Amino acid sequence: MLALSDIFLLLPGYYVYLGGVFLIILSALLNSTPSAIKEQLKLNWLILGVFASGLSRILMAFDSLFPDGIFLWLEALIRLAGALFITEFFRKTWFSEEETPPAYILHIPLTAIITGFYLVNDGHAHAGLIAIFLVVKCAALIAGLKLARKLATENRRLATSSFLLAIGAVVLQNFLHLASATKEKHLMQLTDQTLYLILHLDLLILISISAMVIIARYFREQPAKNSAQTSFSRIAPGVIFISIVFVTVFGLRLSHSMALQQNQHATLTLEKAIQLLSKIVDQRFAFASTSSVIMGSAPVMSDYFINRAPENLERLNRYLKNFTANNPGAICYVMDMKGVVHASSDLEHLFIGKDLSFRDYFKSASLGKPGVQIDIGVLTSTLGFYSSYPIYGPDSQVIGVCAVKRNLDDLDKTLRLYHPAMIIDATGTVFLSSDYSYLGRRVAITNSSARSISPLKDFPELQFPEIEASRYLLGIEPLQTLNSKVLMLMESNVRNNQIWVLMVILLIVIIFVVILNGITRTAEAMRSLEVAQNRFKTLFDNAPESIFVVSLVTLKIIEANQSMLRQFQLTQSAIGMNYFDLMPTRKRNLTNSWHSASKKMFKHEREFRKQNGEVFSAEVTGAIMDFNRERALLLILHDITMHREIESRLREAKNAAEEANALKGRFFANASHEIRTPMTAIIGLTELAASNCADDRQKHMLELIRSSSKSMLTLLNDIFDLAQIASGKLTINPVQFNLHLLLKDLVEIIQFQAEKKSVRIVLKINPDVPEMVISDPDRIRQILLNLLSNAIKFAHHGEVKLNASLQKTSQSACVIEFAVSDSRAGNSEQMQKNLFGAFVFNDPYVKDEKRDGSLGLSISKQLIDLMGGRIKVEANVEEGTTFKVSIPVTVKSVATAPLPEAPAEISLIRDGRPLNFLIADDNEINLFLASSIIEKFNGTTVCVSDGIEAITALKNNVFDAVLMDIQMPRMDGIAALKEIRKMTGSVAEIPVIAISAFASEQEKNMARDAGAQSYISKPYFPEDLLKAISELFATRNAETSEKPARIEEIIVKAPASGLRQINRSELELRVLKKPENILQINEIFQRRSGILQKDLEDCVSTCSCERLRETAHSIKGLAGMLAAPNAFELAREIEFLSRDGKFDQAVVHISELKKLLNEIAEDLNLLKSEIEQH
Repeated sequence: MLALSDIFLLLPGYYVYLGGVFLIILSALLNSTPSAIKEQLKLNWLILGVFASGLSRILMAFDSLFPDGIFLWLEALIRLAGALFITEFFRKTWFSEEETPPAYILHIPLTAIITGFYLVNDGHAHAGLIAIFLVVKCAALIAGLKLARKLATENRRLATSSFLLAIGAVVLQNFLHLASATKEKHLMQLTDQTLYLILHLDLLILISISAMVIIARYFREQPAKNSAQTSFSRIAPGVIFISIVFVTVFGLRLSHSMALQQNQHATLTLEKAIQLLSKIVDQRFAFASTSSVIMGSAPVMSDYFINRAPENLERLNRYLKNFTANNPGAICYVMDMKGVVHASSDLEHLFIGKDLSFRDYFKSASLGKPGVQIDIGVLTSTLGFYSSYPIYGPDSQVIGVCAVKRNLDDLDKTLRLYHPAMIIDATGTVFLSSDYSYLGRRVAITNSSARSISPLKDFPELQFPEIEASRYLLGIEPLQTLNSKVLMLMESNVRNNQIWVLMVILLIVIIFVVILNGITRTAEAMRSLEVAQNRFKTLFDNAPESIFVVSLVTLKIIEANQSMLRQFQLTQSAIGMNYFDLMPTRKRNLTNSWHSASKKMFKHEREFRKQNGEVFSAEVTGAIMDFNRERALLLILHDITMHREIESRLREAKNAAEEANALKGRFFANASHEIRTPMTAIIGLTELAASNCADDRQKHMLELIRSSSKSMLTLLNDIFDLAQIASGKLTINPVQFNLHLLLKDLVEIIQFQAEKKSVRIVLKINPDVPEMVISDPDRIRQILLNLLSNAIKFAHHGEVKLNASLQKTSQSACVIEFAVSDSRAGNSEQMQKNLFGAFVFNDPYVKDEKRDGSLGLSISKQLIDLMGGRIKVEANVEEGTTFKVSIPVTVKSVATAPLPEAPAEISLIRDGRPLNFLIADDNEINLFLASSIIEKFNGTTVCVSDGIEAITALKNNVFDAVLMDIQMPRMDGIAALKEIRKMTGSVAEIPVIAISAFASEQEKNMARDAGAQSYISKPYFPEDLLKAISELFATRNAETSEKPARIEEIIVKAPASGLRQINRSELELRVLKKPENILQINEIFQRRSGILQKDLEDCVSTCSCERLRETAHSIKGLAGMLAAPNAFELAREIEFLSRDGKFDQAVVHISELKKLLNEIAEDLNLLKSEIEQH
């Protein structure tokens, strides 16, 4: 049981470790200060610096307790980082914002200096390094003192005291480092009273600073709401701090005690082992010494040297042989005074006759002294212990030497049992070892006779590079022979255990710090939440709009403001009322009242009822939220009754204006049409009369009539174009065309007019202008003709230039600039301002030919705007006038077609017969178009309207393939496909192409899973269908008796002016550019349109979502095949809404859809009229 007084009896390294822990805790406490104070004092960099200092002290403690290079280098890196953090704090606090130097001016020199001191790594460099750190930290803390003066009184005192104490701690800490550097020892060895006093003062200062921060936090939070959460957050930092102190101190003391106990245990174990090993070695050596004495003192030895008769030699050999039998690990041999062996106990008698006079043990015995030696045998090459004893004669004179060799091979095995262990001789040379790599190594030990058990690191003279000295104990035991010693090493787990204990302590501290940080953030969040709730309450209660909260579970109002009571004229609280009670009886449903929970915010309009029965409209803005632990809706009502009335009036005014504009357009169109007919007759009759008139005066008058009639006809055409533009009926139809060819044709057209005025037309096309582009060639031609005509009209001589150049370009688009120049003088600003108005005249009092009474420039300006281009005028007296027109176009290569074309060579004939197709679709136009495409390319078709009829047709006829619509009445395409695959015979394997207006991957996969080989989406072009068929039958270049068919050029040449819904280019491709197909489609559509519109009305009256979905799907397919994108998209939207059960949202689009269907019918009638006229 540890006494409380023993707690502080720790090694200095543990105190350093404890100081690092307190610094980390202090950084966490500083991080928990309010954001405003942290921002004002710029504490973020200081917090990082304090944390880095704490971490570096922990690493320094590890290095002092367990000297290791890795801890030293890590500590150096962390200290450098901490110095940079603290320098950044100094830079931001000492200087004003205007005078703050760049960071690199301070950081780069500081890094270079500190790195240089670390690399030099001597006492002076260490002292200089400590001085640098002292200056940096003190400067930063003094800067903090300067900044603390700006705080409020209660915070200023705390900050000032903390910074002063921190300066003291920094000075003490650096004094410790300086003392360590001066003595050139680790802190582990500085155990005098002064050192411990400094260590305790350092810890006391750190604890004081931490306690001041905790106390200040406690009193700062005291005015807060006195709740359990607030009280806990106030006392939690103090509790955690005290817990960390106790855990750390007891942990360190426990680590120290464990280290002492483990070290004692290892010492005792090593002492017993080395004593036992020494005893065994001494026994081996004593046996050889004793044996040599006994053998040398035997009478048979001296008898032989007194009388070397054969019988004496025989008796000596028997004696030696008997020794070998009793001692198998030893050899005894007898030498004369010259060192020559006369007899030996080895069976091979290898030693007999050998001269061993060079051996030290022989020399010693020949002088009358026993001799010992450890050496390798000359003949056996094995290590042995040699002991010799002199043989005395009758007169006590040495007459021979008896030697005994004890082999040491078994001693090697014994040493391995105590690995690592070794035996050194008097010179420090290892002659026996458990590891052969140590043999022959010299080991110097200053105290030659001492017996000891000590850490290996205390013997720097022992060099074992492959062993980490700090982890081993060294045992030294002197032997009784030859002044040799036994050395034994034992690994101690003290270091590993201490590291783990310190790591666990550090982990616990980090956990406490994380908990403290969590508590701090929670407290800050609670305070912020309370402030936000107060703000919300203030805004909620005083908002001018009605705000209330509705439970998503019960639909009851659980909170409401005063504005709601006033708006609904309620006499009592609205809390507890049902949301439906605020609505008119006929509107009490949830349809469109709010969106799904996945959309957290929504907005819509609804009607509400006041308590007096008055109904008003409001815009409802809502959001899903948690209110008092309940899912609820926050709703804000904005009364839009007056706004609705204003909108209604504006809508009526807009409709009236549009109707008047449309009426004006129709008037202009009708007037133009009615006037154009007699004007054509006038011009024709005038031409005829002029050609037959011989009277020059009358002929001149007829020429004037003809000229005036043409001018009036041009004016009528311009008026008609303006009416088209004003009504929005004039559209841009981009196609691919050859721009260079268009410009050349344009010059040829205008050349006749120019020759009459003696004006030359000059065309210049820059080389970078692309040849093939996509735009509206008719409108470009019209714009340039107007500009050229205008230029020729005002040019009396010289030339009119038309230049085309590339202005801007990208990968697939560019802007072409057309410049038309003439010699007319003028002011560009004035011309730009007035020239493009309708009926502009330069001067009302000049001659007629000076007037620009046409609308060409005004029309050109509006056409250019419609195409997304620009026009500007540059005019001056010297250079004349230039009109510059910039028009964006899309660039295509010469080989690129303007729109998809059908395959060039297709024939639906195989093996000399036409392919027969079954087409299943409930839409007549789709049936007609598909059959027209197939029949165009020599195939035959049979058409059915649903899946049941398709199955019946397959049973009664033979077909090569089936075109199956997915969405059909009675039996849809998926079900029909599954039935077909269940049929027997070849019909079950018939190829099927699935067709649907849905283009989703899910439906494609469903069709393929049901058995379809191919899939195409509506609306499709002929080449899409032909490609799918070609992939099934590989009919390209198939055998045919006639030249493969090609799609003809369109026959309807006149422009389809006024098409409102149908994309003419797409429709022409879908009907294979056959006018008769358009007539047939028109007939089908006029019949189907009435049926579909009636179906829409029935859907509204029956409120049937499913029926509305089916009808919308039919209209979608119909509109898609007719190239009517607006109707297609609107029908698809209605279909999706009906599928999702949003009937009330779908129904609002029905009137618009019916309007689009009527416009499609008008477009088809217009196309029909044009076809019949041509």
